[in-house]
Amino acid sequence: ESVDALLRFDDDTLVTGSSDGRVRVCRVMPGLDVLGVLGEHDGFPVEALAFNADRSSVLSLSHDSVVRVFDASGLEEMAAAGGDSGDSDGSEGSNSDSDSDAPKKKPAAKRRKAAPKAENAFFEGL
Repeated sequence: ESVDALLRFDDDTLVTGSSDGRVRVCRVMPGLDVLGVLGEHDGFPVEALAFNADRSSVLSLSHDSVVRVFDASGLEEMAAAGGDSGDSDGSEGSNSDSDSDAPKKKPAAKRRKAAPKAENAFFEGL
């Protein structure tokens, strides 16, 4: 199966939606480890994942246009049980740290220059 959708829970834990229709919780640091299955979509590929406004639920959209809502309270327990590091307790506050990851996106540094006049002249006679 392939991973078609990702949702960041904390710095070390992701929720994944896969082509087999399962919504899994995975620890990515200090290595890839599947912590459990949050739910599934009866074999239809998961297209998108999102938290509700207060992060109490995970919403998933499948290929058959069905949105399912899963209780996110188990995510903290899975993340805490899945890792040896002690930073899983304060991980929800680390969402502001994800903003510091945003500058990693490179701005469009180089834009294409205007085409030379010889190329523009090609369209003049049309």
